[in-house]
Amino acid sequence: MRFTRVRSGRRVEAALLLALLAACGSPSTNSSATSETAESAAAIVYPAGVKPFKNATLAFNAGLYTSYTMHNCCFIRQRASLTLDKPSGARIATLRFFVPNVAPYKDGQSITASVAGASATGSGVAGKWVAVSLSLPPRYIFRTEVPIEISVAKSFNPAKLGINNDTRDLAVVLQAVDYH
Repeated sequence: MRFTRVRSGRRVEAALLLALLAACGSPSTNSSATSETAESAAAIVYPAGVKPFKNATLAFNAGLYTSYTMHNCCFIRQRASLTLDKPSGARIATLRFFVPNVAPYKDGQSITASVAGASATGSGVAGKWVAVSLSLPPRYIFRTEVPIEISVAKSFNPAKLGINNDTRDLAVVLQAVDYH
């Protein structure tokens, strides 16, 4: 998946953030509420290249807020444990993140992805896309499922910032994972 650059501007960035926050699942931090919402939905969307969880509760517990449309998929918490769903033979996983345009990120946001001792870090400022390319250890090159950890330096709470009534602690949006 390739991304086209979005025009910069406060209105575009604010609209994108509000759309992501409004449609990215239940504003409750209660995992059972998230599960009930997910189970009643027709289909839960996951970032491309990420193995789907069996249900939204497991995704929530792992640090991923699922969505119902690709347009606003998917916020992660400050720490997330995911499984990559990759083609056999791929040696590099490139994770694509969006850093929301919120006050805590004005000075930047650092994102680290790691697997079995290998790690890669990327950083970006509010309202920008960040790509983190992780070279996979040799033992994972021919596997199709790879456990991965993602951690970010900061998170934000939309309700505490006065954006809306969403009380979840959010970090960045994981859009997709590409493989090379």
